[in-house]
Amino acid sequence: MSDLTIVPPLGVPGEPAEEIPVGVSPFRASLRRFAKNHLAVVSVAILALIAIGCFIGPIFYPEDTDLGDFDNISAPIDLLSLHPFGTDEQGRDLLYRVLSGGRLSLSLGFFGALVSIFISIAYGSTAGYLGGRVDDVMMRAVDILLALPFIFLAILIKIVLQDSGLHILGIAFDGPEASVFVAVVVTLWLTPAVIARGQAVTLRNREFIEAARAGGMSQFQIITQHIMPNSV
Repeated sequence: MSDLTIVPPLGVPGEPAEEIPVGVSPFRASLRRFAKNHLAVVSVAILALIAIGCFIGPIFYPEDTDLGDFDNISAPIDLLSLHPFGTDEQGRDLLYRVLSGGRLSLSLGFFGALVSIFISIAYGSTAGYLGGRVDDVMMRAVDILLALPFIFLAILIKIVLQDSGLHILGIAFDGPEASVFVAVVVTLWLTPAVIARGQAVTLRNREFIEAARAGGMSQFQIITQHIMPNSV
């Protein structure tokens, strides 16, 4: 028996199918296809440079940069000047503000997406593996949340948290950054959870899962050690 499987191509129609070794996870297969898309690789490299600039750039500015340069109020864009992006009506350097805002936005987006992916994989894998009524209840809850407009849900969470005065383990969830983080997590985990659940359904009757059951592994161990890693 061959140890290769044919994966339908996702690129230009007419291209030959790509052979992926059996046992390669969907994530690794996607990485292989991505690495062959040179335009996508270049785009990611450019985005990485922008992200690095947002985190490193503000370090080279003086600490009082955001206080304003009153000798250059509303300065125009001049890439060769002290203020390449100009200044606002209060004399604050716009390049510094763009980099600082980008750092905050990227941090919230990255860690929010990371946490939401973990929640979605854990939730979807549990529902898909257990099946039955547990699966029905868990996925109906997801369906209800998916029926709500994401923008409305995110705004509602942000408003509720900002007025709650909630503090957990020294973290102020009523702050603007924390409330946005929670809103991002709550609205991003739903769709990946549905995908992870479908993957778990296809995995729960595979041979290595049956072997794990026969070996005496608990449901928690099977979900965390086999279902979740293979659902990524």
